[in-house]
Amino acid sequence: MREFTQEDATNLIEDLLLYSGNIQKITDLFGVNMHGDHFGGVIHTNMDSFNFSHNKVFTDDESWTIDLAAPVESILTGHRSLALLKFPKLHKSRELQARYRIANDLYDAYNNFSGLTEDSRIRDLEEALGYENLPSLGRVLAAIIDDFRSYDENRQKTTHDRRSLN
Repeated sequence: MREFTQEDATNLIEDLLLYSGNIQKITDLFGVNMHGDHFGGVIHTNMDSFNFSHNKVFTDDESWTIDLAAPVESILTGHRSLALLKFPKLHKSRELQARYRIANDLYDAYNNFSGLTEDSRIRDLEEALGYENLPSLGRVLAAIIDDFRSYDENRQKTTHDRRSLN
């Protein structure tokens, strides 16, 4: 297994930011140059901040895995229980990066605070993702979560046929 490099760490962070679409910033990075096999930091969202770490043992050719503290388990047991988050190596595909950017733009536009209505939907972006036949903003949001933020290595990242949701 090759050594985990600064470039790997940069790619992981950029892929995580794009995959999530909700991370505001990542701070307090540590470990890449000190340990060589793992690193971590603090993820900040609009609502929370929490620690994460990554160990190169959990990396494969197509995906990253980071571990996060599972807060409920940690509170209940008094031990740091871990939750694993696996996500694709988006930096390897410009096409997939573009689809994630579109999905994130739609998700941001359609959130509860956007003021958009069914009449002001962004149809061209929906069509780019194959969501043009979805009946509501809520269905588009659910499709984005399912297709872009629920990584399953056994499922190809292609748009699902959603005509049955009409």
